[in-house]
Amino acid sequence: MKVLILAENTHMGGINRYCIDLVQGLNEMGVSVSLMAITRRSDDREPWLLNQGQQSGIVVRQLVMHYFLDFSAIFRLRRILKHARFDIVHSQGYRSNIIGRLATRGLKRSIPSITTLHGIITQTDDSRRMRFYLKLDLMTRSWSHHFIAVDQGSKNHYVKLGICHENISVIHNGVSLPNIDRVFVNNNHKIIVGYVGRLSKEKGIDYLINVIKNVLSLSSQVEFLIIGDGPEKYLLDPLKEAPIENHVTCVGQVSDIAPYYRQMDLILVPSRSEGLPFVVLEAMSYGIPVIATHVGGLPEIIVSGENSILVSPDRTVEEITQTVLVLAKDHNQRTALGISARRTIDERFSQRIMCQKTLEMYRHILRRSSEVDSRDQG
Repeated sequence: MKVLILAENTHMGGINRYCIDLVQGLNEMGVSVSLMAITRRSDDREPWLLNQGQQSGIVVRQLVMHYFLDFSAIFRLRRILKHARFDIVHSQGYRSNIIGRLATRGLKRSIPSITTLHGIITQTDDSRRMRFYLKLDLMTRSWSHHFIAVDQGSKNHYVKLGICHENISVIHNGVSLPNIDRVFVNNNHKIIVGYVGRLSKEKGIDYLINVIKNVLSLSSQVEFLIIGDGPEKYLLDPLKEAPIENHVTCVGQVSDIAPYYRQMDLILVPSRSEGLPFVVLEAMSYGIPVIATHVGGLPEIIVSGENSILVSPDRTVEEITQTVLVLAKDHNQRTALGISARRTIDERFSQRIMCQKTLEMYRHILRRSSEVDSRDQG
């Protein structure tokens, strides 16, 4: 079996982390998997995917779009598919979905197109280009042979949009367990509360700012560590003013988050919408309790009060504030939540499980495609 995984870009993010983990895990299972990123010539952001691929021993090829509506990329990909004789094309993200689906259409040898639905898409970019891509993604959706939803809520959402429920498999994201000597690190009796992710509206950055202000007005025991970048970075400006600035560290976007996870006692995910975020899986794999809003696929990971804490979307700021203050004072509860969180990842959300289920789905789709081809020829 030869599989081509198409990434949307080379930027740092959960989707590209998924691509790296999937390629790595499937290769270890004996599957021949290649990774290709759809890139733009004018993109000057850090090529995280290329760097991470190099560190992981994965060759990341690039399919360059020289300009908007560069449909020559489709024909270039078709030539690659024919020459390398791939059996499956697996895409994620509107641009790679479109190019992958169009490239597999009309080939003499049928190549199934599979799409991963990384949560519920909310349109935050209202540009003409984005509207066009999203519309074309919708128009070509029926050309995908099968879909992977990373959580049950996303599957339910896309079924309502018209995708047959039998054509969507729920396969949760998974991560590998890091080697850790101890569950928590105590930094001079300070409790380090972290945030890792994109600084954008759907991630609840305004909620995060209010939580920080509320907590620091009531406790001098807590410090905050914010990692990430995005369009709402400007909202962090009030945190740079005294006396708050002495308790908040903003480090921007980093390529290696592991050293920062090892400093954290708690992590916040105050999102308005989510799929099955890698940051939650990663934090829990390090034994860090998560305080998150009850949205998207988060209830499928978190059993509130057992392995982390979920709060109501209607009272996000108030409930997160109170939960941080309570857990900051209760080392035993933090430890118990952290141990249970790590066990949850090992038993249900490991990279191994994600790759095994994906491989089973690939085999099922290939068998079904072969049966269809046999009937057509007969």
